[in-house]
Amino acid sequence: MSHVAKQLIATALLLSLCFVSNGCWVIGIFLNTVAPEKVKPLYELQEVPTVVLVDDMRSLLANPNFTGEISERVIFDLTEEKVLKPEMTISSKRVRELEALLGEEYGQTSIDRIGRALGAEQVIHVNVEKVEITAEPGVMHPQATVTVKVIDAKQVKRVFPSATASTNLPGDVESTRGHPVKTELRHRFSGEMNRGEERVMVQKLVDRIGMNVARLFYKHNKSDVGEMRN
Repeated sequence: MSHVAKQLIATALLLSLCFVSNGCWVIGIFLNTVAPEKVKPLYELQEVPTVVLVDDMRSLLANPNFTGEISERVIFDLTEEKVLKPEMTISSKRVRELEALLGEEYGQTSIDRIGRALGAEQVIHVNVEKVEITAEPGVMHPQATVTVKVIDAKQVKRVFPSATASTNLPGDVESTRGHPVKTELRHRFSGEMNRGEERVMVQKLVDRIGMNVARLFYKHNKSDVGEMRN
């Protein structure tokens, strides 16, 4: 029996249950499981050469390699979801090579110029604004806030978020850098946290940041959004 046929039979049985036991409230739960609500992309990317630049100017992630990992996760998800073709993306390796070439000038070079130097017409810029690992001693609650914007490198203008969009961040962080994206992992209690354990948690947080950034640009299940299980 096909998967579709099984779903139709299950739906029929559930409808029968509804009329018999007045349990119609369960139908909404069931239908959301079978066909979960979709979240539309906030912005539709152009199909042009694209680079993802991730800045962690205050070294909040405590590892310079993590910015490249966020970039690669964003690229991976966007190509998997067929938002961008692989040949239209520029790897984080090329970004690091350009950074090494420019040295101190890299941080003073505008995003659009970096994009053009890499052959990109579209730049997804991610800035790390806030990172927290522990809420209190013995309690690990990794969370981060980044801001995201899309730059048209050819026309030298920001195309996402729009100039009129509010970019204030929740809580005690304010920024005009772009659209805020908050990422959290579930609380985890730990009597004593060592450096290795903390690095593993930050690694998970970094991966989820990349995924959440990519989701701004493609349709996805609403039920998938939320905290990440450890």
